[in-house]
Amino acid sequence: MSSLSPSSSPSASAQHEEPTAAVSQLSAVPIPTPASQNGQEDASNEDEDEDAQQQDEELVALASIFPDSLRVLPVPPDNVRRHGHIGVQVELPGDGLSVSLNQANGSKPDSEQAQQTIVVHSLPPIVLHFALPPAYPSTARPRLKLTSDWAPPPLLTALSAAAHATAESCLAYGSVALFDIHTEVANALDTHVSSLSGSTLQVTSQEALDAIHRHDQARKLAALERTPYTCLICLDPRPGRDAVLVPGCGHRFCRQCLVDFFTVLIKEGMPKQVRCPHPDCPRGDEPTTSTTTTAETDRPAKSHAPAIDPVQSAQSLLNAHPIQPTFLSTLLGPAFATKFTDQFLARAYASDPAMHWCPRPTCGGPARGHLSGPYAKLATCLRCHFAFCVYCSRSWHGSAQACRVANASAVVQAYLAAMALPTKGEREAKLLPLYVQYGRSVVERLAREHEAESETREWIKANVTPCPQCRQGVSRSAGCAHMTCSACGTHFCFNCGANLGHLQNPYKHYSTQGLQCYNRLFEGVETADQQQGAAGLGAVGAADEPLVVWDDEAGQAVVLF
Repeated sequence: MSSLSPSSSPSASAQHEEPTAAVSQLSAVPIPTPASQNGQEDASNEDEDEDAQQQDEELVALASIFPDSLRVLPVPPDNVRRHGHIGVQVELPGDGLSVSLNQANGSKPDSEQAQQTIVVHSLPPIVLHFALPPAYPSTARPRLKLTSDWAPPPLLTALSAAAHATAESCLAYGSVALFDIHTEVANALDTHVSSLSGSTLQVTSQEALDAIHRHDQARKLAALERTPYTCLICLDPRPGRDAVLVPGCGHRFCRQCLVDFFTVLIKEGMPKQVRCPHPDCPRGDEPTTSTTTTAETDRPAKSHAPAIDPVQSAQSLLNAHPIQPTFLSTLLGPAFATKFTDQFLARAYASDPAMHWCPRPTCGGPARGHLSGPYAKLATCLRCHFAFCVYCSRSWHGSAQACRVANASAVVQAYLAAMALPTKGEREAKLLPLYVQYGRSVVERLAREHEAESETREWIKANVTPCPQCRQGVSRSAGCAHMTCSACGTHFCFNCGANLGHLQNPYKHYSTQGLQCYNRLFEGVETADQQQGAAGLGAVGAADEPLVVWDDEAGQAVVLF
């Protein structure tokens, strides 16, 4: 008994547990043996030799017609003299064929899968498996089976019907049938593809879509290897087999030129410029994330929705970049591919305010932080998993504990600058990071201490004069401007700080016209007569301190009580 039995691809059969008309074996048509027809027990040896000869001649002819697709397998199974398979190829229109993923189980398709569409210029062949019994072609027909990695069940059903009809027709004449079966299946497949002009071929699994894409890329690569080209970097003509194809666009360059080009960009830290050097390629700042490819890209597209997680967002940008690390690893080696990945992700992380950098000198990797909430100060390194405070870079000390103040002056200046803003909202917006980092009580205490220190410095500047010899600060509560340092005994002027030790009479500093401190011996000290507004010495009787004046005639200072 012989049968024609097409089957679907493994990916298609995995989605359909119950056999359908397209994947189940066709009903076998019993062929009477010579014994049942003529009442004889076996066919003559001459008939067997003739069938074997016709089978061998048919396979030799098929090998010359289909040298790349015919495979005759050794060790045939029982009751089979020859077996193997032939690929049935179809030619697609010049502008290619759109292929998209369409779930066949009737459920709502995944939003990402439903948008996957590619444009191809060739389809994988549908494989025609054959097994030739000893009585073929005189009194038996070949056992056949159709398999495919991508063909949908309805298409396999139509092709199986065409193969079955052709096998029966050839059996009626006792002629060989494999070429006619192959031709009929190819015609039916071509008719089906032609009917899709302007529309899309629907496949039912991701595996089928990937198989079509891989085959199309392999066919294009084989064609390019047979075509010479000119490298647009070195401008030298090259054989096609030596070319390196840039992923996505498919432009060709010689290997050494691409190696030098990408190596310089990665060494200079320009990961986003690692693109195809062809002048016709688009040169955008950001990689495109379109989900539908063109005839030039031919790559199954995936949707990259904007992600809230900065890590996923940066990774999606890397996944959508036209030059992938796997390609660079093959071309430049794993070290440069890793360096490119680190540079690309670092640039993507740097544009995200929630990302920080690990403070460990041996790491420096990206760290994920929080923009607000109770863990606004916490960040965790994605490389070494070190948890640290984003403000002080110390190991994580909890949100309640304030950061150690390394520069109190800078904190106070930031606080004063925020307090000088005109509106309450602006002040609160500037003060909030300080309060989160150091704590409100700490910041306000530092501000109060700064204010007290400022007042002290202002008082010292106005009321203290340093000794010109030992720089010891001296303040005056009463008396004249002639001072004697208690530390080193130097005589100096409190008003101008001049050293008076070289003068035999220090009070000449205040009585000599033209000098800076002329008549300023008691400047800055209110005397009793100034307080009462009286003139003469009699009004000084109520003074708490003695009055020292210079007597020019006596040539000495006189103390008045």
